[in-house]
Amino acid sequence: MDGSIQQQQRFALLVGVNVYQKARNPDPGQAKRNKSLCDLSGCVNDANLIKGVLEDRFLLNDIRILTSTNISRQPTYANVKDEFNDISAKAKPGDLFFFYFAGHGGLLRRTPQSPPGRAKDPSLLTCDYCLDGSAVRGWELNQWLEALNRNKVQVFVALDSCYSGGSWRHGGQGRTFLNYEDTDTMTVPAEPDTAGPVSRNSELERSWSINPNGFTLLAACRPDQLAKETTDNGKSYGAFTSSLVKALTHYPPGPIRPSCRVLCDKITPFLREEHGQNPEVYGQDRLAFLENYEPFVAAPIVSAIKGNELIIPMGKAHAIYPGSEFRLHGPGHGVVVRVSEIDEWECRASPPSGLLPPDLGRNPEVVPSKWGLGGHVLRVSVDKDLGADFRGALDKSLQNLLVGSVKVVELDEQRTADEDAFRVMLRQAQNTIDIFGPLALIGYTDCLRGLHLQRSDHIQSAARCAAALAHLVRFGQILFDLPKLASQHHGPFNWSLDPVGDPEERLWSFVFENASDMNLYLTVLALVPGFGVQQLFPSGGSQKLVKIEDHEQFKFQINIPHSLRGTNERVSHRDILRVVVTNGEGRSWRSLELPELWQVDAMDWEPQKEQAPRRNREIQPGDVQWWIHDKVIHTDA
Repeated sequence: MDGSIQQQQRFALLVGVNVYQKARNPDPGQAKRNKSLCDLSGCVNDANLIKGVLEDRFLLNDIRILTSTNISRQPTYANVKDEFNDISAKAKPGDLFFFYFAGHGGLLRRTPQSPPGRAKDPSLLTCDYCLDGSAVRGWELNQWLEALNRNKVQVFVALDSCYSGGSWRHGGQGRTFLNYEDTDTMTVPAEPDTAGPVSRNSELERSWSINPNGFTLLAACRPDQLAKETTDNGKSYGAFTSSLVKALTHYPPGPIRPSCRVLCDKITPFLREEHGQNPEVYGQDRLAFLENYEPFVAAPIVSAIKGNELIIPMGKAHAIYPGSEFRLHGPGHGVVVRVSEIDEWECRASPPSGLLPPDLGRNPEVVPSKWGLGGHVLRVSVDKDLGADFRGALDKSLQNLLVGSVKVVELDEQRTADEDAFRVMLRQAQNTIDIFGPLALIGYTDCLRGLHLQRSDHIQSAARCAAALAHLVRFGQILFDLPKLASQHHGPFNWSLDPVGDPEERLWSFVFENASDMNLYLTVLALVPGFGVQQLFPSGGSQKLVKIEDHEQFKFQINIPHSLRGTNERVSHRDILRVVVTNGEGRSWRSLELPELWQVDAMDWEPQKEQAPRRNREIQPGDVQWWIHDKVIHTDA
């Protein structure tokens, strides 16, 4: 070996199917019907549009494209599979692969090789589907992608198709299947079943279209919607692809990339209003698009402009209090807006000058910069050995992160400790700083587990300590304040949570039943031992529709985060499963998500640093009831 650093290879396979080959006149003795699909008009344009943005902005150095206009590179099943095999053979750990498909999609009848558990296979239909039933079935695509992922190749997928049944695009002329009867019996070589639970702190079992394990999937619409086409400068494109490329080109070339979640949120308002489709992102949605890092702790919130105010989709139901501040991200970067009016589901914010910067676009992104305390008093007692300079710097840093009453005092060991106060202590032997918090919030009396705050100069140490305390304050607002704001009645539904199988596997089964005479909308959050908040279900979108007298169920696994492992002492870790139900749609809870606490020690706490950005969904009018139920799970490890 010459010791040189191997350059990352960045592969892409782009498939665009406009024309579906027509079946030849069948032998009456061999077939009972003639299978055909309507042709499409924008898929080849989509593939070429994606190719252009990949070359211009994302430095992909091995782009393969299969389109129905290229006679020598037709998007047949065999060609798609051959390209996957070739890329799998060439890709090495650390490389990147992007798969894009534009064409028909639908549900096909099971084959003998189909995994158990579903009646039909979600599938992508290649151009030769009408000839011999060839199609890339969802479980097969999942196996191809997982083979790359097992080789430590970063995988991204974008599908401008519908994979729930029916056609993939609609509008114009003939965007539905013609003479379509699914009697497909294509045989696919058997491969190992890949079903099983994934290993996130609290995470769902995976299927091909929801919560893919180890990679990121962007879909043009929900499974119950149609992906539509649009016309731009006289050319047809998929509305999803056109919007995605416009959003990508909105960001200047450079090392800063938007996360997949931000991209999805950015294009959702237009696609929902103009085309009636809601794009979804599954899997590792916080990763920067076509990168292997998270650009922010989470995703920024997409807001709306009304006059010289921003309408931010966080309100009283999200524990937003007066004086909270957000900072513009992207165009207008660094400008602070302060919350003045708060409704139940949204708030209004404006800059101190009263004027928003020009050219912000339709839906500017914001990130929280200060949380309002809402009348609560934050009390922090500090070890006298940390000194007055540290206390002063800590007080100043907390004032930069929180709006409200903050009291930082020297710890008086002669007085009884305030059970609602935080304590900041110096561990002399290790020269580290420990934080102790209220038992109801922290869940134990020890210092915070997994957080390692190395003592340095008093300004930097105080800033990192303040970041951890502000994080815990926000976690406390989510844990304690939200249930008080929700309806205090039980709610017209039933749910259960039960362990499944071997206790060492920590696998749980969740079942929800709608017992009302109206549709309900379900979200399940996990408040994890590292004081993070994650949306557990649904993994894509914000809420899951549960129809009248219907039910929803899923399994998830609880794993102990790596930062809480490594001790010989067996301790109990607390997870809180939060069931949030509304009787109206369009309410987003993703904006409550928080990273785990120990991330603060690895961050650069400069004054302009964006923190804990969030997500949105447009608020629909109407009087909506909502309920919160919590279940505490203790896991020994």
